[in-house]
Amino acid sequence: MSIHLYPVNSELDYPRLAELLRTANDEPTVSCRLQSWRVAEREPRLRWHVVAVEGGGRIAGFAEVERDADASSGAFWIDLVVDPERRRQGIGAMLYDDVVAFAWEQGARCIGIEVRDDALEALRFVKQRGFCVERHIRVCASASGPFEDYYATTATAVATGVYVLVKNL
Repeated sequence: MSIHLYPVNSELDYPRLAELLRTANDEPTVSCRLQSWRVAEREPRLRWHVVAVEGGGRIAGFAEVERDADASSGAFWIDLVVDPERRRQGIGAMLYDDVVAFAWEQGARCIGIEVRDDALEALRFVKQRGFCVERHIRVCASASGPFEDYYATTATAVATGVYVLVKNL
């Protein structure tokens, strides 16, 4: 299987990314997430979105990296999704290496990632790459607080919360 990495083309790739996010993450708010990406494209923020494309042109995975809002901290955040049928074939590792290299080139001192606490395979993946749990954010559909707006629409996707993991570079 031949896999190549390409920058995300919002016009061509978003429909497949929406499908991938729904399938791989059971994420019901895909349209909101993609809309936030469209808005973010116009913001002067350092970010990189990349897709892993199979030989036939089908997107098998996606990753993004973005500098933390506090640029002076040297912190970057990543997200990574691989089609469940294509996992354990090195695609996630390729995507991970690409976004970490981008962050490193931009002066990253640490990277962070959020992993749903019911995503044990993803948790193992990032821990194998040296990430450590910094904290756990408990989420429930009826919760109020600083994450209410962000997680309320994904309550069905987030079982009880997310782990925030970090890795120093």
